[in-house]
Amino acid sequence: MAWARGLTLSLLLLAISSAWSSLSEAVIIEKVMAVVNGEIITLTEVQEESIPLLRRMYAESAVRGGMPSAATTERQILDRLIDRRLQLQEARKQGISISPGEVDAYLEDLKRSSQIESDEAFQRALATEGLTLEKLRRDVEEHLIFLRIVGKEVRSKVIVTEQEVRKAYEGEIDKFVEPTQVKLRYLLIPLAAEASREAEKEAKKRAEAALLGLNQGKDFSQVAKEYSRGPMAEVGGDMGYVKRGELHPEVDRVAFSLRAGQHSEIISIPSAFVIIKVEERRTPIQPYAQVADQLRDKIYEQKVAQKYKEWAQDLRQKAFLEIK
Repeated sequence: MAWARGLTLSLLLLAISSAWSSLSEAVIIEKVMAVVNGEIITLTEVQEESIPLLRRMYAESAVRGGMPSAATTERQILDRLIDRRLQLQEARKQGISISPGEVDAYLEDLKRSSQIESDEAFQRALATEGLTLEKLRRDVEEHLIFLRIVGKEVRSKVIVTEQEVRKAYEGEIDKFVEPTQVKLRYLLIPLAAEASREAEKEAKKRAEAALLGLNQGKDFSQVAKEYSRGPMAEVGGDMGYVKRGELHPEVDRVAFSLRAGQHSEIISIPSAFVIIKVEERRTPIQPYAQVADQLRDKIYEQKVAQKYKEWAQDLRQKAFLEIK
């Protein structure tokens, strides 16, 4: 219900407001929280940055088992703002900028992906999130600048070698092991849904004759061609490789309990009598070529994260920082 959603949002915003009241007994507009190479970060900026973060935190607090302290949250947000300010300063130093047209294109993509058809609807959606178009444009511009500087200083400098990918494959080979499969031959003597007792006896007798031949050492494929009335009879009952769960549950249970080269006893299922033989068992491993790209992407993102951390730390070490 709309009123219930409105009440939930009101309670959430009240909770956010309460959390921030514990940060400061009285909000002082433009209180300086940090100085970054001569540029200030104000309490207002920290509070603005906190709103989406606190919304996520309160939404997830039941799962995580509680909220972090307000002081911890404030410091995390301040550290994030300091890093972002340093990175934007570095981008400006390198002459990186974003044109209004690029911001416009990003916003249009945002509208399309959000299925917003008019500027008025977009403005209403922003107001719901406590945003203005001017604030959003600034955020988008900073975001695009951030992507560009990180692309230049971090992502473009990360290389993943073939040797690294192969080493990861060999080191994580257990992750690429697939479920055991069995190569089966299948002898089927079907029963009609309303088979008479006499018809059932005849089918059972046929299955017993087939089993006798197998126990006497006859080749399963020849016995299947002679006795089976299933669709694979002409090819000696060859089913190829099957995985768990692809057969009738009782046939499946027996198939994965047999050793390679063994045939079963007669298996009775509602629609047939069945005899099977396991010719081979295998536990396939996904080949390197199949998973190499996945591994390469994983290694790349891990190295990017480490490179980004080192780059951000280096910017801090070179900066003049004063945290109030």
